[in-house]
Amino acid sequence: MAAPDAAIQLAPRSLVVSLDIGTHGCGFAFATSAGGGPVRMHENWPDAPAPYPKTRSAILYRGRHPVEGAWGYSAIRILNELSAEEKATGNYKLVLNFKLALQDPKHAAKLPVGLSPAQVMADYLKCLRKYTLEQLALEPTLGTALARLENIQWCLTVPAMWTEASKDTMRTAALRAGLIRTADSEALTIILEPEAAALHALEHQAPPLVPGMSVMVLDVGGGTADVTVHNCEQRGGRCVLAESTRAMGGLCGSVFVDNNFSEYYREAVGPAAFDAWASACPSSLQQVMDRWEAVKCSFVDGLLPVEGAANPTGGSIEAFGFEDEGEEAGVGYRVVVPPQLLTRMTQDDRAALHTQGSASDVLLSCNIMRQLFEQPVHEICALAVSQLEAAAQEEGTGPCSMVLLVGGFARSAYLQARVRAALLPTGLAMELVVPPAPHAAVLGGAVVYGRCPELIHARRSRMAYGVRACAPYPDGAPGKFWHNEESAFYSDSVFQVERDEEVMHYFIPLYAHQVQATIPLYATDNNNTQYVDDTDTDMQSLGELQLSLPTNVLACDRVISVTFNFGRTMITASARDEASQQRVQTDFKFARA
Repeated sequence: MAAPDAAIQLAPRSLVVSLDIGTHGCGFAFATSAGGGPVRMHENWPDAPAPYPKTRSAILYRGRHPVEGAWGYSAIRILNELSAEEKATGNYKLVLNFKLALQDPKHAAKLPVGLSPAQVMADYLKCLRKYTLEQLALEPTLGTALARLENIQWCLTVPAMWTEASKDTMRTAALRAGLIRTADSEALTIILEPEAAALHALEHQAPPLVPGMSVMVLDVGGGTADVTVHNCEQRGGRCVLAESTRAMGGLCGSVFVDNNFSEYYREAVGPAAFDAWASACPSSLQQVMDRWEAVKCSFVDGLLPVEGAANPTGGSIEAFGFEDEGEEAGVGYRVVVPPQLLTRMTQDDRAALHTQGSASDVLLSCNIMRQLFEQPVHEICALAVSQLEAAAQEEGTGPCSMVLLVGGFARSAYLQARVRAALLPTGLAMELVVPPAPHAAVLGGAVVYGRCPELIHARRSRMAYGVRACAPYPDGAPGKFWHNEESAFYSDSVFQVERDEEVMHYFIPLYAHQVQATIPLYATDNNNTQYVDDTDTDMQSLGELQLSLPTNVLACDRVISVTFNFGRTMITASARDEASQQRVQTDFKFARA
């Protein structure tokens, strides 16, 4: 392994492939690891309505087994093609938004009986891995010789707010899916989504990011919103990123707007009719939700869709069942009620729908649209303001140079306007920037990281890391013992904390005759703790370093240096005897917050 003060190196593989597994959509991008060739994204997915960098995060099960070829948009097509009898008796289940199940127990409970979040993710990743290798082999510049598993460095993106348990589950799923052959394989690197987006900006932003700037990344996808702040620094003749505050995040992505719409739609057509229709006609329900997706991205705080607003399916609003009623009618959009649902509605349900102004549509005024967006958007804006305030307090500098809004939900003109209105008047940020393809920033940036991981110079952990050390006993400290050589009481519970990107501390062996030093490593989410054995602190043991010590050195010269390096997605801890220069080192994962 490389020394902690050396540049981080990934395994020397020929091809870097990023996988962005989103709540709503998933995709891959790739580039050769050397030569500086362009990052390319795959956009022609099976059964997709239009070219787009992502397919749907959907997989169709029959019982506990995935249906052959039924993943992405194809899962929805295959479900639509099933006969009524097959749907009724075949025990089919279309699983969507399964990524949320890795972090949120409420979503895990919605999975088919007998399937864990890790298994569903593994089943999907297996389909994506097989398809990705097939498509790479068809690339004229690559071919089958290069597009082989042993030649690929996988870069798998995850939300910054995820716990280590969720990241472990993702790695386990990748192992089950055949992306890697061993759990600790260096062929798989996990990168945080907002970090990848920041790297994409570092490579492509115009005007470019330069040393001295600070950039806040607000990554809002289908399930989560992540916020990180990075300082741009000059190192080795190039601009690199150093995280300046700890990442913040929340479950407030676009699917929660979708949930609000679904509830409103259900009430509008009648709960009983909706529930019977959704159970009997899941493909029809999915078509309505796909149509809603077009409206969601086009909505602005006015009666007309904004000209040129992003439409994820590439078609017009009218083509997907929505009609702009104009200012006179005071209606933003109509959502057609499918015939399968109309036949299940009671006369009272239809009469209630008619009183809204239509016998076969659910009407969405701008006021209703604002209500559907309000709670998730409010949480996103509050999260962003909190992170800017934390950065201003910690850094003690001027406003953030740029807020970069990325992710699938960043295509929403309404979200863009709300974020701009919430952040810029505070004086904490100078401008809001939405890149031309905000939904693809994470995909492209993850490839950049795979090629050049040293572009991320430093990370800030939510946890405090350190070692158990001994020191003269202070009153009230735990771990009190008598030190014979010093003729004094000591404590063996002192927590020597490490927090920055690379920290070195020096220690001396407790006894002059020691031939080996054991250095226990710990982590805690209490950044103010002083002692490992503090009863009010949840302290996690991470392992230990064992270092042999020379016997031919004077006691006063027996110095041990302990270094923590946080500049990657794993932590490197090393210990070195300064007299003999012997070094021991280990990599371990960030502790579970």
